[in-house]
Amino acid sequence: MKYTFPDDFLFGASVWATGTEGAAYSDGKSETVWDRGYRLDPGRFYERVSPDDTLDMYHDYHQEVEAVRKMGLSSYRTSVLWSRLIPDGINVNQKAAEYYRNMFRSFKEQGLFLSVVLYWFDMPAYLEDKGGFSNPSIIDNFVYYCQKCVELFDGLVDGWFIYNEPIMDVLFKYQIGICYPWQCDIAKSLKACYNMIIAHRKAVEVFKKTGTKGRIGTVLNQGIVYQRSQNPEDLQAAEMYRLVNYEVFEKPLLKGEISSEWLNFRHKYTDIETIESNSQLIKNNTVSFLGINIYTPIRVKGRETVEIQEPIRMDYVKSSFWEHYRNPEGHFNKDRGWEIYPQVIYDLLIRNKIEYPDIEMMITENGMGIHGESRYRNADGIIEDDYRIEFISEHLKYVHKALKEGVRLMGYNVWSLVDLWSPTSQFKNCYGLYEYDRDSKKIREKKSAQWYAELIKHRGFEGE
Repeated sequence: MKYTFPDDFLFGASVWATGTEGAAYSDGKSETVWDRGYRLDPGRFYERVSPDDTLDMYHDYHQEVEAVRKMGLSSYRTSVLWSRLIPDGINVNQKAAEYYRNMFRSFKEQGLFLSVVLYWFDMPAYLEDKGGFSNPSIIDNFVYYCQKCVELFDGLVDGWFIYNEPIMDVLFKYQIGICYPWQCDIAKSLKACYNMIIAHRKAVEVFKKTGTKGRIGTVLNQGIVYQRSQNPEDLQAAEMYRLVNYEVFEKPLLKGEISSEWLNFRHKYTDIETIESNSQLIKNNTVSFLGINIYTPIRVKGRETVEIQEPIRMDYVKSSFWEHYRNPEGHFNKDRGWEIYPQVIYDLLIRNKIEYPDIEMMITENGMGIHGESRYRNADGIIEDDYRIEFISEHLKYVHKALKEGVRLMGYNVWSLVDLWSPTSQFKNCYGLYEYDRDSKKIREKKSAQWYAELIKHRGFEGE
């Protein structure tokens, strides 16, 4: 069977600034929370690899542009580093502005749809010292930064994504100990969530006032929660998982409302007040462009044991309501432990079509991370990542099915264009269509890049 996609459907790839730029202290850039964390405790990072030790696209992005050109990508997503563009909170770093302007222009010259994320869990360290988004005063700093981005780069950017996975920013810093300041503070987490919602709405308001030429949207790590059974405990577990992980940002950013269930949950653990003027702000500044990061299904069951932990952590509060269970018939990525279930992408798209009918969507991340890919290198030196080709093609079959059923999906971006520095495992698990040699700082296509280029050229692929 031939899976053929519409001529205007975009095929692309994504990267992020922290994972690709390097040059962590060059030309006046200030520290991000990742830079600060590495400087204070490098042992927390896999093989002690810092965010400075990556592709160095700040100094040379031309091989990545060539990779995009060679594959014929029609979509590319990257991000801006707040701490590079406005390193002191006030003044625009002109060298950084020139870098982003030139880089965006180089990718745009390939005739593609360029989308840019403005905040990708990379808070400037000097603002994190003030509490990050848990401090409402940071909202004005963020809105100012967004204003400068649209002033500097409008006309080059086709799609503005204000956030990437905002819930993960909160969890990384204030709950699960992955990112500086490595805190476990549920009240701070909930305050940060609420202030990020307000900051997002104010940023949308600014973008609308400027009359930007680009679409205005956000990227969420959405998912489908499959409960183990229909018993009340499992149903409640799934409901609570959706509330805490998805609805916290999904409903206010896409529908302009905060659910009463989430407000009640928040009031149990923090004294933050809901200001009526903020409620109106949220209602009036939704987005109509949604980026979706989707990798694996979420499977939960009712909690069978609860162990009290001090201090109270968000993951403890969550575990009071659910625990994960492993699908006994599932197919798993042995390196990451994640279940591979391509139907989840279809289920999510159909669910979004029903829940958010006016939203235009793009798959902004979907891919497969593997540890030690050099073991798959052939005699010609090419990594034969057939497992990645299978992963992408199986998910695209369900994307194709969703398109046939009228889903408003404009494109699909693989994660990622190239192997890059990851916030959770650095270079342990590689996702790229291109491999990256950290010694030479050169990139080289994998078999999946060749396959993806053929898919794009022929607007589809053969499959069962």
